[in-house]
Amino acid sequence: MLARCHHLETVWRVVLDASPGRDVALLDGPGLAQLDAILAAASNHDGLRVLVLESRAPGSFCAGMDLQGLSGAASDPGAAMAAYASCLRRLRALRGVVVAVVDGAAVGGGVGLAAAADIALASERASFALPELTWGLMPAMVLPVLRERMPVAAIRWLTLSGARLDAEDARARGLVDQLLPGDAEAVTGAVRRLLRGLLRVRPEAVANLKQFLRSIETKDLRGALAAGQQQTARDARDPQILGALRRFWDEGERLPWFQRPPVWPVDPGPGGEDP
Repeated sequence: MLARCHHLETVWRVVLDASPGRDVALLDGPGLAQLDAILAAASNHDGLRVLVLESRAPGSFCAGMDLQGLSGAASDPGAAMAAYASCLRRLRALRGVVVAVVDGAAVGGGVGLAAAADIALASERASFALPELTWGLMPAMVLPVLRERMPVAAIRWLTLSGARLDAEDARARGLVDQLLPGDAEAVTGAVRRLLRGLLRVRPEAVANLKQFLRSIETKDLRGALAAGQQQTARDARDPQILGALRRFWDEGERLPWFQRPPVWPVDPGPGGEDP
């Protein structure tokens, strides 16, 4: 697998692609190292507001682990697995919004990358499958992020049956947030519209939202409401928020965190910048 990053102002477009001689994007050691380096840089970039994860491989988002390559005598599967786990952790911990655009098949570890996103979009060409048990394995690293999206019973059925979900089934089961009908150009237009909305959201509020949701996971209703009361009180006293709102109400000044979305071509091209 190849992983490339296109820096578009405060939006990073991270593109997976097939390695030379391959038809699909397979998670291998070098590709995972590239992706992990990009996500590490994103984690340390204060200006990043949205990270979009997509694929250029025809008909494929990500075909999962390169099991044949990782089983070779010269490979180090432990390092690849550690890099994959690191990628999932970084995606979940990123302060900005992570959007996965699945326009093709997501298999095994590819399902994990999509599930780790804050927002998962799927075209009518998307499909999702966890065939690991067929190979005598278990999708153990995918399950923690999948559990945040799907009930345990649905995960159990998906892994045991080896079923391939289409986009509509995936949305019905909670794996996908929004369907994107149409061709690649229509998908790109839908992503542009989503970016327009995401870039109107205060970045600090995004980070606070993600942190708050993590903090109340283990609280009962009383504790969660108490935490919500404290957070709302802090926001209501925040001088930056209050000043921006007053200028908006009194003078019609645009809220300072509003930003126009960048130019978003249908095909970002094979290149990219260093993280």
